[in-house]
Amino acid sequence: MISVEKYDAERHYETLLGWWLSHGEVEEPREILSPHGGVVSDDDGPILACFAYLCSGCPVAFFDRMVGRPEATAASIREAGAVLQDYLRELANGLGYNYLYLHAPHRALVREYEHQGWHRLMENTLMGMTI
Repeated sequence: MISVEKYDAERHYETLLGWWLSHGEVEEPREILSPHGGVVSDDDGPILACFAYLCSGCPVAFFDRMVGRPEATAASIREAGAVLQDYLRELANGLGYNYLYLHAPHRALVREYEHQGWHRLMENTLMGMTI
């Protein structure tokens, strides 16, 4: 069963840090992660996370620092990604942010989000809008 919840540094940070390091990414300091994050879980626990960074003075939100459980299958990441996208879109829209930018760290994620209607701006950056 898939579920999504708000990121909680006390519960999620160490897990996400381990994932970033296992993917060869840099250590992300706890204090610079947005409180507007979502964590998707399946029957085995957390599987995917991403953070919404909200611009001041304009209705733009950036979704960044997406990371998934290293041993997860592509199919399970796709399923979790759809749930996470809906969660972050609703969160951003509820706060008045209508323009969304997404940094997808892997080509497969870029292709998946393009199929979902996002528009590629750069190699790993896409743009979408809330409804």
